[in-house]
Amino acid sequence: MKTESRYSGKILHELLVLPVLLVGIWESVYGLLQVLGSVRSRHALYALTGHFDNPGPFGGMVALCMAVAGAYLLHHNKKIISWLAAICLLTGLLVLPASMSRAAWLALVVALIPAVLRDDRVRRWLSARRWVLPVLVAASVLLLAGIVALKPESALGRLHIWRIEARAMASNPLGTGPGTVLGAYGDAQEAFFREHLGSVSAAVVKVAGCPEYAFNEYLRAGVEYGFPGIAIFTAVIALALLSLVRSGSPLSCGLGAWAVFAFFSYPLSTPMLCGALIYLLVCSAILAPLPPVWKAVPMLVAAAFSFLLWTRGTEYPPFRTLYDTGYALFQEGRYEEALVPLSEGAAISSDPMFEIISGRCHEALGQVETATASYVKAHYMVPCRLYPLQRLMLLQLSCGNDAAALQTGRRILSMPVNERNLTMMRLREETIVRVDSLVKSGR
Repeated sequence: MKTESRYSGKILHELLVLPVLLVGIWESVYGLLQVLGSVRSRHALYALTGHFDNPGPFGGMVALCMAVAGAYLLHHNKKIISWLAAICLLTGLLVLPASMSRAAWLALVVALIPAVLRDDRVRRWLSARRWVLPVLVAASVLLLAGIVALKPESALGRLHIWRIEARAMASNPLGTGPGTVLGAYGDAQEAFFREHLGSVSAAVVKVAGCPEYAFNEYLRAGVEYGFPGIAIFTAVIALALLSLVRSGSPLSCGLGAWAVFAFFSYPLSTPMLCGALIYLLVCSAILAPLPPVWKAVPMLVAAAFSFLLWTRGTEYPPFRTLYDTGYALFQEGRYEEALVPLSEGAAISSDPMFEIISGRCHEALGQVETATASYVKAHYMVPCRLYPLQRLMLLQLSCGNDAAALQTGRRILSMPVNERNLTMMRLREETIVRVDSLVKSGR
């Protein structure tokens, strides 16, 4: 009976690994066809996206499948599955560099390290060559430094996003509510620059923008659901990972890769990666080394958590629709009506354009103080943009407050401008003309 039970257990492991390997092969082959031009990419700026909207999540999915394939080849020897794992690993290696996803590479390496170190042959080889481990650690540090140096602005921008999200979470310990992470981000970034704009470096101001994703699923959970949310989210993933590790499943490396990738990207906002997490959570419950009676507990937890992920994680934020609606109403002169969708959009988006169009609506309604507050808020939300201050300057001119307009104009001219950005150059030239006019008139 024990032999039969072990055999059926092995069959179950193989069956659970098989879909992951097939998805990895399918995505990698599809990506290769895109690179070769046989299949169209799903993004105009990138030749390789797989079945995703851009290469980042595609790289995360490929890395997840490669981690499972690598772990299977290290510790299992079922012939047919091993061949599929080898194909998954090789095809993934062909497309992963083209994805340019540093987070995917990091997720793959970090997930496979424990699997490699558990191999007896590797441990014996390392014990006979003790100098190898320090060399590998030093090489890893240099590699990480090289990855950061490859795109320093991107790395600084990611760190800035995390800092602002941490401030948003600290300001709202019980969370701001589902789907509000970007709105909370915009408010937190505004508060940060109101307090520190004069002291932070120009590089930080330059990389501060209005992200469309949280770029860290743990902090996203913390912002939306507070400290209880981030604790529950982390605990569920950690317990599922422990279950897969204890069962000896190579799927543990897949969940490990997902967990690392989620620290740098937005897998819960892409249906396929959200579905991958749901699948891994369910597998962890199925393979949990518990008596049959107790297996129902992790199954129920995984099912409930998976339902929450699917309903909230893959819901595409409607802020673009809200902005388009509000802007259309503004153009039609229906200013009070326009403020409704604009206010709703500002609650779930970090884009300062919601505040700017709201300011223009208030300005048209004669609400000067409210319009001024909207323009000032838009400026501090993304302080490297000229347009909010230009709208403020035009409002001050229309109110006859020339001294304040001149001060605002000089502030605009003191800001750095990207010469390749034609819109910023045009705004700067218009400001120069207005400032010169104010100076010559002596007003």
